[in-house]
Amino acid sequence: MAIDPELKRAILDLPEKEKVKLLLKLIGKDAVLTKQLHYQLIEGVESLDEKRNEVIKKIDIKLDYLKGITEKHPSYLSPAMLLVWMRDLSGFVNEHVLVTKDKLADVELRLQILNRGCDLLPDALTEPTRRNKTLIPYIAGRMKFILSKYKSLHEDYQYDLKEGMNKMLLLVHHSAVSRLAKELGFPKQIE
Repeated sequence: MAIDPELKRAILDLPEKEKVKLLLKLIGKDAVLTKQLHYQLIEGVESLDEKRNEVIKKIDIKLDYLKGITEKHPSYLSPAMLLVWMRDLSGFVNEHVLVTKDKLADVELRLQILNRGCDLLPDALTEPTRRNKTLIPYIAGRMKFILSKYKSLHEDYQYDLKEGMNKMLLLVHHSAVSRLAKELGFPKQIE
């Protein structure tokens, strides 16, 4: 929302004490802004790897839990349920990236969710069905997003992620996602 120039001048003309009070009140009303400021001003960029590892750990715990449920109750995990879990896990990545602006995590963690998630239910993607009709476009959309972000990463990071990227590209080109992968122009593999 744009601030009216007259209001902006009036705010800037407030006594310093009033401006600080107003600023702290406004910051307290925005959880994301509060987390961003905490990260930038207190934790610092040097904590980025630690914060990324915390998110990786959260994702691993949830996926290990899901794997355990699936092993005990194979009928629990349907394509729709897998989609719910993947979206939930993406929320961890969304928040991390929003707070830290971590471009590597934006690709690495989303790729991890796709690869591990699809490993849990490989039969769900063999061919298009009524049961996987929402999962297929989700995977294609996530992969399109990941590919666009991957291209902007430094070549060292690209090299580190190449194996995971190729694993996912192989899956999308040899599964029910293949039609969308071709339409969206996904490469067969990363060189």
